[in-house]
Amino acid sequence: MKLSGVARQTIHYYVRLGLLPRPMRTSRTYALYSRESVDLLKAIKECQNVLRLSLDEIGNLVRRAHHDPRRVWSELEELKKERPLRIRSAETRPQFLTADQVLAGLHPPPPPGWWDELQRARLLHSTGHHLPPDAAALIQSIWKLNQLGVPLEDLRPIAEAMQLAATAELAACQRATRPAHMVRGDYAKALRTLNAFDQFAYLSHRDSFAMQFNAHTHRPMDLFIGPNKKHVLPSETLLSELNLNREIDRLLNGLDRSPQNRKALADLAHAYLLRSDWFHLAGVSNKILQLEPGNVRATADLSRSLIHMGDVDQSIQLLEKRLKAGSDPLLKFRLGQAILLQALHAGPTDLLTAVRRNQQLAAEALAEARHLPAVRRWIMLDSALDNLTVSDPLQLNQPTYEELDALNTEYQQIPDRGRSVLSRVSLITGRLFAMYALYLVCRRDRKPRAKELLRGIMAIDPYNALGQRPPGRGR
Repeated sequence: MKLSGVARQTIHYYVRLGLLPRPMRTSRTYALYSRESVDLLKAIKECQNVLRLSLDEIGNLVRRAHHDPRRVWSELEELKKERPLRIRSAETRPQFLTADQVLAGLHPPPPPGWWDELQRARLLHSTGHHLPPDAAALIQSIWKLNQLGVPLEDLRPIAEAMQLAATAELAACQRATRPAHMVRGDYAKALRTLNAFDQFAYLSHRDSFAMQFNAHTHRPMDLFIGPNKKHVLPSETLLSELNLNREIDRLLNGLDRSPQNRKALADLAHAYLLRSDWFHLAGVSNKILQLEPGNVRATADLSRSLIHMGDVDQSIQLLEKRLKAGSDPLLKFRLGQAILLQALHAGPTDLLTAVRRNQQLAAEALAEARHLPAVRRWIMLDSALDNLTVSDPLQLNQPTYEELDALNTEYQQIPDRGRSVLSRVSLITGRLFAMYALYLVCRRDRKPRAKELLRGIMAIDPYNALGQRPPGRGR
């Protein structure tokens, strides 16, 4: 509303009509809109106020452009040429701006001499006193990057790469407009071809950038969840040796005699979680929730099962609904993970928004779990593994060696004598994950201790897949 000047009800109405892409809903009353939505709203106002287009006409235009504001503005310029009588001359935008006008529009104003530095950096092709609108928009983006701490010299390699790409694109456009492809002197068709190439180059660049960005969300680390959604750690063989399968059989036999035994159901859910048996975990969790709708652990287990079975949206709905009844660190942390996974294959902006939300929820969950040692340890460990392998594409929140060394020490010092089968398996799993996270950090930082930690992991679980993987390989 503040950025576009459009009322809330109007924004919701445009979403229902399809004029705006649907936002990413994070709760019943809260949604996240992309920056492109603001640009689209401004383009829609231009369509209404300048070209006098109906909402149906605007809807067709926006859908043809696949909600890309740059393509919408491009079509608007073509429509202005074709339908000059519908344009009010008093509302037409100036074609050129002076350098002083552009600088006056920057907030906060740049320091004295910044314009000269910009000229020396050779980031602009328009060096005259009058600048076209695209150059003015480019200067604004450069100033925003400067404000965010990006120096002008760091932008120079990007500008040079763009120049090389533009040279190649123009050469391709020239080949496509040779007389063999179209009638000699047909500049109207050549103009349409150029506009199409311009759109293709812009969208192709965005797609390539997004692909490269997303490639960094799965760095070449050994992920502790394998392609079949089974834990690499601990191995099935170790779980069997620790009598987990026998414990599951015992619990099932007991539930045959007493199907609503809540303690046995909770233990069975824990066992299925340790074995990464997501299908059966979902079934047991649903049964627990039928008996006790507000059960936190069952909700967390069901949400995790839904994620691994490919239904992230339903997992988010389940967690949000339960959190309305009261905050819980386990559910809050799980919600952050689900939101992140939902955005994992989106563009950089959507993914970083989800990463930020995930980090906020993880921090809140840790604060709420400060008096719950087992929950706190688990959240710290799971969050560290997430950041090392999936959820920190710009590596802004990487765990440190000192943090994970302390966490690993804490896990190793927990006594295991006198524990039940499930409690012992859970403790050994935590120890393996803690050593594994520390191993990843040591390998990342090229610390010699990485080999020692890998040997320690293999000593506890000699059957796991890590020891057989070539170094540096991922999933």
